[in-house]
Amino acid sequence: MNDAEAEILKVVRNSLMTGEGRLFDHVNATFRWLMATLFAANGGAIIGLLGWNDVSRHGGYSALGWFAGGLVLSILMGTFSAVGALVAIKPIETARLAIDQALITRVLPEKEVFDGLVARNRPSWKTWVASYTGSLL
Repeated sequence: MNDAEAEILKVVRNSLMTGEGRLFDHVNATFRWLMATLFAANGGAIIGLLGWNDVSRHGGYSALGWFAGGLVLSILMGTFSAVGALVAIKPIETARLAIDQALITRVLPEKEVFDGLVARNRPSWKTWVASYTGSLL
């Protein structure tokens, strides 16, 4: 490996580290959002149920059903989003570690490392599962 190739690998490594950090931040924020949603939803449901004198006369059951459906879909959306980010982190980490090894040993990594990174992170219908779930809300 010559110096130019090493510099290119350093740039790619920095880009991968930035992407990996953003995905970790996304997982962290999504988890906090899920916990806050659960807390707020459970509190809202309890307040709503305590406020009804005659649930059947005012359509309370259907309102509660819509509320529960929205809660489930929002939790699924957050879960799918977090899991998708965690799955996307793995090929990025593998490529980054291969670049680290190449910079230490001064031997270029195999082309398959980068082909795998591109193939695993190529958008498909599975990429948008969280958005599909959220659109049901």
